[in-house]
Amino acid sequence: MNKILIVCNQHGNELLGDQLKDYLQKNNSPILKSLTFYNANPLAKNKKVRFIDTDMNRAYTNLNNANLNHEQKMAKKLSAKVKSYKLVIDLHTTVCNQPSAFIVSQANLLNNNVLALIKSSPINNVVVMKDGIAKSSLLNVTPQVVCVEIYKPNAFKELATLEASLSNFLNNINNHNLKNFYYMSHFINKTPKNINQKFVNLQLNKGGFYPFLTGSANSYRTDGSYKYLGFKSYSKLKIRI
Repeated sequence: MNKILIVCNQHGNELLGDQLKDYLQKNNSPILKSLTFYNANPLAKNKKVRFIDTDMNRAYTNLNNANLNHEQKMAKKLSAKVKSYKLVIDLHTTVCNQPSAFIVSQANLLNNNVLALIKSSPINNVVVMKDGIAKSSLLNVTPQVVCVEIYKPNAFKELATLEASLSNFLNNINNHNLKNFYYMSHFINKTPKNINQKFVNLQLNKGGFYPFLTGSANSYRTDGSYKYLGFKSYSKLKIRI
């Protein structure tokens, strides 16, 4: 089995994977030999849009149908590729102001390689998506997938964090940091009350939950195809792993 697949550009206007590759090449990083970078949605990237037909990270169901749209075709191709790697890292940026975080499903968190990456990384926030929420995403394709979500204005300074995470993983180094775990079990629906609220991501609010991926300019809010503003967790656990 190959080592690490870096999935870039599932959303064509999120270029973190390309930025990481350029950064590692510029610094002649020794970890490059262990990484394979894969452009998951080249057409959307070339057009500088999030997607062509539908959100690719919601396109991983019913892929045996005869009439697949563009993102479903790309999802089917990526689904076949990811299974030959010991670890798959799906890189994303967000315009929502929030700390950097890993995103996993419950099944991903049980994978030894995913857990080893989380243990070795300076990133201390881990968002666990309820299986029903993650079922149509890349997370549900194979258990060795982990997503990384980074606030877009912080992307450049977080490249060193990503390099350290990968280097530590490859060298079996555990930094033993205290991790914040959030179990995202519900959507934040587009009700008038929620739309008028200003959520602070990954901080407990008056509603008794921790919001994630919420913000006035995010795609969930502005794209009418989404019926939610983001996600919420009713619990936060601090665990040293």
